[in-house]
Amino acid sequence: MVTCASVIQITAVSAAPSGGALPPPLMLVLHVTDRSDVPDDAIGAALNVTVTEPMAPGFLTVFPCGARPLASNVNYVAGQTVPNFVVTGLDVDGDVCIEVIATTDVIVDIAGYIPAGSSIVPLTAPQRFVDTREGVGAPKSRVAGGTVLEVQLAGGSGVPVDATTVVFNATAVHPVGAGFLTVFPCGQSIPETSTLNFTGGAIVPNLVVSAVGVGGKVCFYSNVETDIVADVAAFAVGRDGIATLDRPLRIVDTRIGLGGPLAQVGAVNRVVQVGGTAGSPADAQRRSSTSPPPPRPTTATSLHSRAAAPFRWCRTSTSERTRTSPTWQSCNWRPTERCA
Repeated sequence: MVTCASVIQITAVSAAPSGGALPPPLMLVLHVTDRSDVPDDAIGAALNVTVTEPMAPGFLTVFPCGARPLASNVNYVAGQTVPNFVVTGLDVDGDVCIEVIATTDVIVDIAGYIPAGSSIVPLTAPQRFVDTREGVGAPKSRVAGGTVLEVQLAGGSGVPVDATTVVFNATAVHPVGAGFLTVFPCGQSIPETSTLNFTGGAIVPNLVVSAVGVGGKVCFYSNVETDIVADVAAFAVGRDGIATLDRPLRIVDTRIGLGGPLAQVGAVNRVVQVGGTAGSPADAQRRSSTSPPPPRPTTATSLHSRAAAPFRWCRTSTSERTRTSPTWQSCNWRPTERCA
């Protein structure tokens, strides 16, 4: 059984592990294999990474140790607590590297791993495939509100032309006002879902698992003007082991009583039916008594596997409905703040 656990908490990351002061940026090596039953031959990991109480604005990047890529996973301002889900490859020693550019506390929780031979292929380093600020993968101009940006992904940025699913970090940069951004496979109508939510002037990332659309493209829709940045971390070819819906579908909205009571969620667990809803098959899990149903990704995309699971998720007990609340977190917020 794979057991979820907080991997590490790093305090005052601008200081060297020996206690000697180092100015940011600082790259820290985090050993992942042999923790929480992650095997030595794991090739990737799913981590929830949280920055808390940074001393200055900046960003954090998670990657297989080596040269730091042009990519980011968490963006923050001073004093903020910001999480994001990260899928990353591991280096040959089972390590990932974390680099920050401002003094901060960092919390890393492991959710699962990619076993050797998986149909999910993590890149040796994340690659930026769109940045509207610099004209990367799209015109060098902000995306107008209410429009769709089509971006070619398959066939470039380390993703093969026959890829059917991609995993990437999408970021809205300095939108003109409050709004949302939706990622979906090109060739489909704009879904009634959101990938991330933001306030004016913010920089907000979120992890995306999406099918590849017509012509190898993925589409971005924002309801207000914004810059868009995206870094691809992994891909899959074929639907054996990992399947995405043709388009994201919302299954829970407590504001309108969708998928549960018409009420805000308090300090209690709420069970949400995923299997058998919104196009997700009822057997959307690994068929093993020690294997949990995969959590539903943040874009309302369905992941499921059959005999050879591409991804192994953590769990804390044999019953998802009665398990004790874990000690890790998926999203942190302040009153009235939106956390995508």
